[in-house]
Amino acid sequence: MTPLNNAGQAEGLSELVAYLALLGSTATAMPAHERYQGYEQLAQLMSFLRLSGWVDTMNRRELLKVLGLAAASIAVSPVVSGLDNDEQERLARAVVSPSRVDKHVIDQLDAILQDCKQQDDVLGPNAVLNTVLAQRNLTDHLLAECPSPLRPRLLSVYSDMSSSVGLHFIDLNDFDRAKHYFEQARAASHDADDTEPSVYAVCNMSYTAAWQNKGYVAIDLAAAAQNLATKADDSLLRAFADQVAAGAYATDGQHKACMAELEKAQAGVAASAGQASDESPVYWYDQGEFASLKSECLLRLGRAQDAAASARTGLALLDPSFVRNVAFCTLRLSNTYLQTGEVDERHERPVVQSAVP
Repeated sequence: MTPLNNAGQAEGLSELVAYLALLGSTATAMPAHERYQGYEQLAQLMSFLRLSGWVDTMNRRELLKVLGLAAASIAVSPVVSGLDNDEQERLARAVVSPSRVDKHVIDQLDAILQDCKQQDDVLGPNAVLNTVLAQRNLTDHLLAECPSPLRPRLLSVYSDMSSSVGLHFIDLNDFDRAKHYFEQARAASHDADDTEPSVYAVCNMSYTAAWQNKGYVAIDLAAAAQNLATKADDSLLRAFADQVAAGAYATDGQHKACMAELEKAQAGVAASAGQASDESPVYWYDQGEFASLKSECLLRLGRAQDAAASARTGLALLDPSFVRNVAFCTLRLSNTYLQTGEVDERHERPVVQSAVP
């Protein structure tokens, strides 16, 4: 580390914060003895700064901000540690000075988020929620001084993060927080003039309202999502918007309208088979997931037998690597059994109604 002197205080602050961020981002991935050495080195550094009088020149608010960002870096350590040293340093220095944000930094943030999504697909929200929240806070910080040409892309990533956080909170049955983050996602994507994440955010808002039995709200939001989806290039996302509309109508007891939307969604999923992009916000939506969500619609409409058949179809078609989706489809099938009386509820553990697609 470069020695500090009075003439290089500003430069030294940047270097200190970068060091904190790098240490935090790799600490939990280090063997214990290396982690101890890293913190010992940091303690020696802080002692030197105190004795030199440099710390006394720091603004208290700036110091707290530095320590907060270092803590956030520690929170994202399991995924940040997967970056190589150059990538970690680039990200750390962008944290120090958001004006240094470049395309590579944004790509790194997006890659970390996609990794978190894959972990959620397998392990569920508890495994990734804190990481995505910390990452979102870092991105919010970077937006403050992000260069104008790059700001729309960073806003789109921020929107994607916000939607992910909202979905995690739905899984955890915290619908008020979920709604807050979906609204944040919608606002960010609107500012970025990016249609796809905006459609996805509104779809999730509609689904949340449906789960809360607010049918009229869910229908209005679904209609807004469908209208916006006509401007999107993502055909799979358009089909998903139709599926969400079907769920909204089912919640409101509108059988005919629900079935019409399901037909549109099924046709859209079939037409998109083999063409879905990994970058789509609904990359996980396929014919198996369509059948699983259709089961939920049919159950809401009181058609338990048909719902059971659809859930079985979903289980047969779902990619087993999407553990989360398979689990929710299994829950939906169990709920159909409860409604039809095919199992004795007195001898079965209660089945929680699935909250998210």
